[in-house]
Amino acid sequence: MSAKGQRNEPASGVSVHVLPRDARGIERFLRVPYRIYRRDPLWVAPLRSASRALLGPRNPFFDHAEMQLFVATCDGADSGRIAAILDHRHNEVHGERSAFFGFFECQNDLAMSRPLFAAAAAWAVRRGMNVLRGPVNPSMNEECGLLVEGFDSSPVFMTTYNPAYYAGLCEAEGFRKSRDLLSYCLVPGEQHLAKLAPLVERARKRLPGLVVRLIRKAELEAEIARIKEVYNGAWAANWGFVPWTDAEISFMARRVAPLALEELALLAETPQGPVGFMLSLPDYNQAIKPLKGRLWPFGWLRFQRAVPGIRAARTILLGVKKEYRNRGVDAVMLERSFRWAIERGCRHLDQSWVLEDNTTTRRYLESIGAGVYRTHRIYDRALGPPTA
Repeated sequence: MSAKGQRNEPASGVSVHVLPRDARGIERFLRVPYRIYRRDPLWVAPLRSASRALLGPRNPFFDHAEMQLFVATCDGADSGRIAAILDHRHNEVHGERSAFFGFFECQNDLAMSRPLFAAAAAWAVRRGMNVLRGPVNPSMNEECGLLVEGFDSSPVFMTTYNPAYYAGLCEAEGFRKSRDLLSYCLVPGEQHLAKLAPLVERARKRLPGLVVRLIRKAELEAEIARIKEVYNGAWAANWGFVPWTDAEISFMARRVAPLALEELALLAETPQGPVGFMLSLPDYNQAIKPLKGRLWPFGWLRFQRAVPGIRAARTILLGVKKEYRNRGVDAVMLERSFRWAIERGCRHLDQSWVLEDNTTTRRYLESIGAGVYRTHRIYDRALGPPTA
């Protein structure tokens, strides 16, 4: 790949440009999907302000990670993009030499996708990496996975969406499945409360000091510390997990706090301290979709007016410390969120994502009537040695 400011021109006439991760480069990068999805009625344009924050230098993810942005141009138009990502913290935690790709968007044309993947792979190889994995945007703690099943409706909030042909573009370049991430859904009703009731009763008997309470926004900094303790303990054994730093969890909390409903942000505690955490959010994509990515200057009013009509939600995080699992803590939190969903008239409750090999969680969700309705895939590709 050529140096910054230059370009690589494959025989097809496609040019791959290296973009600086400054305001101008990020804006160019963010414009690409509008060309890809201009005729797709299901696509939800991400809020540009949120995307700028995620890619910009103030994201503490980049305290331990590097990223290079690329766009592919044909006939004078940017028609594809990819980010190459190196998370040093991930490799330290897992003992790997893996790089990632993310934010991939492309027309259905191997002549365009091939040089984009080649650019990301070459960037990773030059840094001594032997695996390219993705997509992650920009890590497993954010949106991740390529949609491979479930193309019949718009994505729910903070999940990825893409055309069905993306899987073929990836696999044509040697990418193979690493893990599938499953999305479960149900229409909450009294029957789900009935199934949870004996589990909740058992939890109350086993843990008489258990309290499930609302996150206190007025004490956000102290609550963040408790959430981090649960998060880094509950997910420690999960595939691909990298513990949040203090700065990263504060960054996430500042982004999510204005959107969080206190009734759906739950902390489970015993006299020994916090043991579980659950965060659900209304499917804000239903309010974001008409905005076409622009919240300001007038989109905010449209967003606020649309929110009360949302009748779907997504459980983004649900975790219990290892020593408190299989004791009903998750059932107590789920029962509380289901009651909210029923009272709200929620017609779709998304539980995502769940690793395909997490049989315990899968059996639990299926036992209360949830079913898989979407699948996202993480791909791996082995990388060769650097070329001269």
